Amino acid sequence: MNADIRELEKVLGYVFKDKSVLIRALTYVNRHDSPDSAAEGYQLLEFLGDRVINLFMAERIVELFSDRPLSTINAIHASARSNVRLAEAGRDLNLGRYLRFPLGQEQPWMRGHAKTLADLFEAVVAGIFLDSGSDYQQVYAVLNRHLFRGKHDLLPVTKGSNAIRTLELLAIEIYGQAVKFEVTRLAHNPKNPFCGEVYLGGVCLGMVYRLTEFKAKNEVALKVLKSTKNLRTNLPPGLPKPKV
Repeated sequence: MNADIRELEKVLGYVFKDKSVLIRALTYVNRHDSPDSAAEGYQLLEFLGDRVINLFMAERIVELFSDRPLSTINAIHASARSNVRLAEAGRDLNLGRYLRFPLGQEQPWMRGHAKTLADLFEAVVAGIFLDSGSDYQQVYAVLNRHLFRGKHDLLPVTKGSNAIRTLELLAIEIYGQAVKFEVTRLAHNPKNPFCGEVYLGGVCLGMVYRLTEFKAKNEVALKVLKSTKNLRTNLPPGLPKPKV
């Protein structure tokens, strides 16, 4: 485990003075099975990390988009602060590999679960915050490296798991509104049971059928980005009037 800790610290760009803080941030404890030891897991750190990241994102967005209406700033914050982005950060850091379980509580499926990866990222951020003595400069350095490097991070990227985030941000930038994803499981289609749809202003932009929920959501975003050339052409009627 010591080698794993050093490896993760190297990737994070932060060395913990108290390694037990990082270990706690990577440990899952089932609150129902062990209510008295819930504080030993990452769940409470996740709560703190969520607030630290919120402050960081709010400061960065105000800094970069101070000329925009408050409604647009709120929409940008909602998209940039989404669990999709946090899960991407957790996946990029391979946090699922380092997830620890008490004896008898092993749940392997959690290692690749998007919500778990997002929670782990929040917990690690909280761990850095506590270990550094609430040093925002050190925390922000890690967040700038792994979550939000500047306004250029909001520019269109239309491949891989970035498709969801790209579509969210483009919709906000162009229309001042957030897109809404809907994924429905269909019992009559066992080969591709998940129907992924995406809406903007109540208008459906696209639909796909895929084997998993994530693929349905990601690939409908990718389909829309490609078919509309990043929300610029071949758009369905009834959409809101573009801002730009």
